[in-house]
Amino acid sequence: MPYDITGSVIRIMDTQTFPSGFSKREFVIQTDEKYPQQVKLECIKDRCSLLDGIRENDQVSVRFAVRGSEHEGRYYVNLQALEINRQNPF
Repeated sequence: MPYDITGSVIRIMDTQTFPSGFSKREFVIQTDEKYPQQVKLECIKDRCSLLDGIRENDQVSVRFAVRGSEHEGRYYVNLQALEINRQNPF
């Protein structure tokens, strides 16, 4: 089930590529709420290109999926971007 979040991009990290060929790129947005939240999301594999043309301070709307996994008794949650739309095109 996809979710949506909007906010300002405050950080875009470099693409990470692993020996298996898997790649991911993380970014952080700050929401425009009364109590702003800084939320880290990630683009994986071919979706890393979703961040092409996006710059820090851009207002964006992100559609994302929540993914959970377990490894050696520890549980992890990742927010995987499915679509990124820039709100201020100039």
